[in-house]
Amino acid sequence: MLFRFKHIATMSKKLIFKNLHERIEIVHKGAYNVCHEIFGEVFKNSGNIGIFCQTENEYKTFEQLATQLTKKSTDLNQKYFELLEPIKLDFTNETISYTHLYIRKPEANNYGKNLGDIDFRLDKIKFESIYEKVLNKTLDPRVGIYIYKNLTMLEVKDLSTPALAYLAVPGTAEKMRFRF
Repeated sequence: MLFRFKHIATMSKKLIFKNLHERIEIVHKGAYNVCHEIFGEVFKNSGNIGIFCQTENEYKTFEQLATQLTKKSTDLNQKYFELLEPIKLDFTNETISYTHLYIRKPEANNYGKNLGDIDFRLDKIKFESIYEKVLNKTLDPRVGIYIYKNLTMLEVKDLSTPALAYLAVPGTAEKMRFRF
């Protein structure tokens, strides 16, 4: 699972990039594996990957690197930034692409202890089917309902996996790229 960015020039930046790459792999594998374990299938990702920093120093380091990997934006409400080049990872005989990156400040709560999250896109029928099972408590308890502002998603979390997965209908992940 290797990806390169021609924008990274110095050796120290390449080491930082390697650390970010390793974190992305951990989040990627964790979210995909827990979804596969619970649902027996792998869902299509929306292109978003969020990295949750564990220290202020890590945040400053990753944030500085992210400015070199992503397109500039003047929108103060943007939180996921479009990558100059998609991050491509090989996973289960398929190449997965991430087009937007979010570097999150450290938080001293249980949510902040995770290393990151991925948004998955489900068609409306599949989403509603899983949503009903969660409401009726007939699905694995690691899946819960997550409401952010006016958006409803399903949150998949497993204490043995340091990554979160969010399931939503098309369009939701794109709205999550901005603070509102």
